Amino acid sequence: MDGFAPVIVIEGFLGLGVVLLLYLLHIREMKKIRTEKARKEAEAKARAKAAESHANETPTDTEGLKL
Repeated sequence: MDGFAPVIVIEGFLGLGVVLLLYLLHIREMKKIRTEKARKEAEAKARAKAAESHANETPTDTEGLKL
């Protein structure tokens, strides 16, 4: 039974390593998702601001004269 102690310890380290690897991959993925979400929100705000400023412009006819 004592001969299996090193094998059990090695398996324990491997198990902890796998858990740590999965945790780090999850954190990396969540960071990527948050960054993408923030970028999309910033783009949406920029589009809304541009549309709002475009809506406040004076309309012109086809020849560029103000109506």
